[in-house]
Amino acid sequence: MRIGLSFILFFTIFITIYGGVHYYIFSNIVKLIKLSLKLKIILVVLFISMTISMPLSRITEYLYPDTGKKLTLASYIWMGFIFYVFILFLIRSILLYLEKIIGILKRQELFFIKNILSNSIVLPLIILLSVITCIYSYNEALDIKINTLQIPDYRSHPVNIIQISDVHLGTIVGHERLSKIISLINDANPDILVITGDLIDSDLDNIDKLSPLLSAVKPRYGKYAVTGNHEFYAGIDKAQKFYKDAGIKLLRDEVEIIPGILNIIGVDDPAVKIIGTNIKRKDIYQLTKETDKKLFTLLLNHQPKDFDIAESLGVNMQLSGHTHNGQIFPFNLLVYIFYHPVTGLHKINNAFLYISKGTGTWGPPMRFLSQPEVTLIKITDNMKP
Repeated sequence: MRIGLSFILFFTIFITIYGGVHYYIFSNIVKLIKLSLKLKIILVVLFISMTISMPLSRITEYLYPDTGKKLTLASYIWMGFIFYVFILFLIRSILLYLEKIIGILKRQELFFIKNILSNSIVLPLIILLSVITCIYSYNEALDIKINTLQIPDYRSHPVNIIQISDVHLGTIVGHERLSKIISLINDANPDILVITGDLIDSDLDNIDKLSPLLSAVKPRYGKYAVTGNHEFYAGIDKAQKFYKDAGIKLLRDEVEIIPGILNIIGVDDPAVKIIGTNIKRKDIYQLTKETDKKLFTLLLNHQPKDFDIAESLGVNMQLSGHTHNGQIFPFNLLVYIFYHPVTGLHKINNAFLYISKGTGTWGPPMRFLSQPEVTLIKITDNMKP
């Protein structure tokens, strides 16, 4: 029941915000150009249809998988496109507002600027720029790169770790994208593969065939993962089975000690609360007590939170994801309100926090100024005390 209510609440908020975005764009269009009643009705029907297309396409996926996938892809591409249109119209509104303020202060209207921004040519320019940005963003999402970090620590035996995060396997990210990710992993030849949550999206019915691809990856010291929020949205039991079939050890508030190499602590995402479990799990205070204090301690935590607490308890490095670095600029500015830092490598005292930009995409299959990555972390022993 709690999951059902959570989804109802999520979709209510989503439809309200998404519908508001469409209404804002519609109101700007009718101010820029004169539309006949027939064209207005067509535009209203289109915008209402696209507002509800995402939840409807998800429902269609369960009834008619092939049709549903096409509708989902189309609705997510539209979402990306309409976001860029919204941003450009918002910039226009801000400029018009500033022009008005400046005009009042100078006691004269800046007709030149106002006429340019109010000209009917603005609409096709906004649409053209949005289409171009969508095409660029779609290709950027496919251009996955390896990002290499050097982490010196005298306790560690030299070890190479590959981190992937927020892949979101499902309707949008499938066999082709996963094959490319695995190719990058194999090229790096890591000792350990870690996955910092959201390997899967919310649809697990059609991704069973992907587990053999991951199963074929065999790092020297194993594959480890933690849950993200989407593992719980998809259904934790099904998610755990997928990880098991892929040969990945899912650490749910657990410690894995690789003798002579390092400790790996894995903690559950806070979304665990949505399943209403009564099982009392271990917290970070208890988990750090189970580690080998002579070894480097790596913490896998989907969300980049509580690093100061982990560092004070002896964690040497935390790997996180979740933020996607906003995925589509300027969303990273919005994400910064909830998470800061949003991405990259950061140091507190002698410990490190690394927040991945993410390897896949959620929602629109696009990234703008946030290139997806596979992260290679080289922990070396060249910092002798």
